[in-house]
Amino acid sequence: MKPLAQGYEAVLPHAIRLCLSNGFSNMSEIRNAVNDILQIKPAGFATDTGRLVINSTLGGAGCFDIATRMGLDRRHEDFGLTFARWGLNTGPYLVLPVLGPSDVRDGIGLIPDSYTSPIGYIFPVVARNAVLGVYLIDTRATLLDATSLIEQAALDRYQFTRDAYFQLRTNLQYEGNPPPPQLEDDSGESGPASGPAKTQPAQPPPQDQR
Repeated sequence: MKPLAQGYEAVLPHAIRLCLSNGFSNMSEIRNAVNDILQIKPAGFATDTGRLVINSTLGGAGCFDIATRMGLDRRHEDFGLTFARWGLNTGPYLVLPVLGPSDVRDGIGLIPDSYTSPIGYIFPVVARNAVLGVYLIDTRATLLDATSLIEQAALDRYQFTRDAYFQLRTNLQYEGNPPPPQLEDDSGESGPASGPAKTQPAQPPPQDQR
């Protein structure tokens, strides 16, 4: 995918690539809105539905992100985050072919997510596959800078990518306000990292008894 993405960037002007990326992002507003309903997020549903309507009309089928200029920021919801809201754990970390980093919960969530994408309802099949191919290449092209950074800076690419993935998903799950990390004390009990541990006051030096 990387050579295809590099050729995609080299051949297509930035304006066209931006239009395609915005269009694919506009399609994802349907997935966002569906998951907003399942997670009982009325404010998020209103935002994502508003973005879909505005960008699909005033934005020329999503080519231009007019909604962001109007104060409706882009959000991200999917069935993996819905499962998290319902209390399902992440499970082991996975690296899916072509799709990249994931975990068991998010990997299963890709199945219902696929039914919320308009790409799956394009006919004939040849046209559907062509759009899907452009979508995958465009997605990989947006990650070229990130993967180059990982290749240059990470000592362990696998561990770096895994940790970054879980941090991103946790941030999305709690909408930018994740809970403090849990720390274990000497007794094995865990608690929030609320600050530095209290220390005993320093004892005065012993008096010379001579």
